[in-house]
Amino acid sequence: MFVCVHVEQAAERAIHSRRQARTPIWQSKHVHHMNRNVLNKLWKEIAELFPDMEDDVTPELNEGNLDEPTDGNSNDNERSPTPQSIAGSSTSTQYTSTKRKQAQDLRQEFMELEKKKLDLLQIKLSQSTERQEPDCEDLLFSKVHERLAIARLQHNRAQAHLSLKCAKKNRHSFRSRQAHARAHSNRRTARSHACACVCAR
Repeated sequence: MFVCVHVEQAAERAIHSRRQARTPIWQSKHVHHMNRNVLNKLWKEIAELFPDMEDDVTPELNEGNLDEPTDGNSNDNERSPTPQSIAGSSTSTQYTSTKRKQAQDLRQEFMELEKKKLDLLQIKLSQSTERQEPDCEDLLFSKVHERLAIARLQHNRAQAHLSLKCAKKNRHSFRSRQAHARAHSNRRTARSHACACVCAR
């Protein structure tokens, strides 16, 4: 027992020293630390140095909600997976990379979902007013909640429209005040110029 533990500790130290020699594995700030291809290559090199060691991780059976392919002779009620399909599904691992969406794409998608939600609420509200259902307490609560949500959205739209209208009006009134002030100052300068001409004669 002592010899076995000593051998395992020696093997762990050897693996640890080999791993330390390959900095992308353990140093998170290394350029290749996030590169899965480089890391897999380095771990394979370490595995080749210790061919007698076995992995501690054993693959599990694939337990998903997808049906496995069945033979034409078997009944629908009796499905027994073949040993080859179990072995094939347990050893196969696939790495898929997902493309990260940019923030603008996420915002656009969120806005589309909100528009769809509003449309669905309006359709549901119009359908519920068309057919008179027996009103229960939960149904009344949901109807009131939907109507409040629609009213809030319509109010927000009206406020945005009103603020835009006010901004245009204020800009127009500011411009008209500026034009009036310029015209008034032009009249003063014209009067003073006329007075100066009369006095000079």
